[in-house]
Amino acid sequence: MAEKKTVSAKDVIADIRVGMTDEQLMKKHLLSAKGLQSLKDKLLSAGLLSQAELDSKLVPPQGATSNRLSAKAILADIEAGVTNEGLIEKYALSNDRLLQILGKLVESGHLTQAEFAKRASGNKLVIRPTTGNLQGVPSPEQPSPEVEPQEKQATGESDLTRQKAEEIGQKAYGVAKEATGSAISAIKILVTDPMGGQGKALELLGEIQALSAGIVFVVAFVFSAVLLLKAIPFFPSSFEIHVKMAITALVPAVGLWAGFMAIGKLFKTNTSLNKCVFSTGVALVPTAFTFLALVVLGLGNLETVALVGFFGMSITLLLLNSAMLDVLNLSTQQAVLLTPTLILVSAYITKVIYGSLLFVRGW
Repeated sequence: MAEKKTVSAKDVIADIRVGMTDEQLMKKHLLSAKGLQSLKDKLLSAGLLSQAELDSKLVPPQGATSNRLSAKAILADIEAGVTNEGLIEKYALSNDRLLQILGKLVESGHLTQAEFAKRASGNKLVIRPTTGNLQGVPSPEQPSPEVEPQEKQATGESDLTRQKAEEIGQKAYGVAKEATGSAISAIKILVTDPMGGQGKALELLGEIQALSAGIVFVVAFVFSAVLLLKAIPFFPSSFEIHVKMAITALVPAVGLWAGFMAIGKLFKTNTSLNKCVFSTGVALVPTAFTFLALVVLGLGNLETVALVGFFGMSITLLLLNSAMLDVLNLSTQQAVLLTPTLILVSAYITKVIYGSLLFVRGW
């Protein structure tokens, strides 16, 4: 016994409402003329389709012999890039009539909302989406669709802008999450091997992820420095002051990075911007922890401040020396001499930048 064919009533209704001819319906859904008529009768009896929808006719294109407009033809023209003016001229439509048809194509799923919005905005009109059951493509005698005022269009544009902002925010969150993961991986390697860990971390992470980790370390340093400045009694607190504090804290990091780059270029080592950013961030991690410890312990006890500061500076010097060996690939003799040189060069560059900032108006 042959298996009985199942036809989606929802698809048939959608195709009828966009103006498909009987021949197109029979071809698409593999129905005979008798089967199609029987299906129409059942849809009418169930109240899923009205007689007006079956009887509605579209204005045919110039030179066409059919009394119904082919939705397939309109969609083909849209995909081919025919403009609204071209569709109006080809199918002898008014501007409002074209928008009616485009709106019904969207409702039936034959046209995306983005494509409709692009064409509707070109006409400075936006059709309000139909609620409830879908209606057939209206005939010219039926009333024109309600047109949204400019305020509604502005609301739609605002929603689109908000959606784009959310997408950008999600992407930024993803990038920040990945960078933080890279930084945590680097910290784990450095904890297990403080002196030789930078080279291993670079090899494991790769230069791109190492750059992300370095940026995270620098941001952590700037954040800790701002917190330390805020811990100073009677220190002014405003948004402008916070921005200036962040820039002030960022300058030494820039100076240290420039020092790494200068030494790498001078000795023609296999260095790069990404590697230098990573080594700069790694070297600033102990200082960041030092600042946070001082915020927690307080600045009142000078002995505590000196002890914590000495501890952090010692580890920083060891990490700088490690970077000379593992990242810049210098010899032990060169690394011993160039580590203090790097600090002096970085301090000088930092001084120059601070001096330049003093001449910036409003600083």
